[in-house]
Amino acid sequence: MLWEKSDIIPNEIIDYIGKDWSEEWFHSGNLSNPEKIKKNMQMDENNIWSNYCSAVQPYIKGSKVLNNMFLGTKHSVPMFSWYKEGDQYGYHNDNYPIRNLFPNLNYTVYLNDDFEGGELIIKVGNVEVVTKPEKGKFIIYDSNLQHRVAPVTKGERKVMLGWMETEIKDSFHRNLCIEYSLSCNDILRDLQPRYDNNEEDLEFIEIGKRLANFRYQILREYGRSD
Repeated sequence: MLWEKSDIIPNEIIDYIGKDWSEEWFHSGNLSNPEKIKKNMQMDENNIWSNYCSAVQPYIKGSKVLNNMFLGTKHSVPMFSWYKEGDQYGYHNDNYPIRNLFPNLNYTVYLNDDFEGGELIIKVGNVEVVTKPEKGKFIIYDSNLQHRVAPVTKGERKVMLGWMETEIKDSFHRNLCIEYSLSCNDILRDLQPRYDNNEEDLEFIEIGKRLANFRYQILREYGRSD
């Protein structure tokens, strides 16, 4: 499964971490992949990287979207990757220990969209799902899904990558709970006008409680025990 979410990190922060990159701050991405399917650059863990992490982590760790709807319990420190013309990354998955956690969900955040090619392509079953680059958008997907980055044909692709452990480890039940949570959010949003947008209306509150209780039962049944 994969999802697209915006407005997790403010635009001014996205602008700050995505501008004026220097090759001096980066190393070859091949160093972390011995199979040589990777051609890009990754930011060193230097002072610049530390400043960028400090800028984005409060929004990630404090995100109700990532932590509630997507069940995040532990977040990695970010990775910043830079693709120039001709760079790409072949099919791989991230279903192994990485950055001090064992990820259940990945996310890719576009820091710019003024380039061509460089699409994130995720294989869901036998279908290749091509995501459209959009600055500031989070692409969230299962860590065990095969994914690749198409060759950049024009311009430069800058992204932030992250991984997270989730309250539910099993992918089927996790995705079920995520879809339920997203649907509940849509239902409550659509119902609000019927109650004059009064979130303190007793009937509206009761509907919210019933929806939340079923979600709680899912978490109680399938949540982590480790």
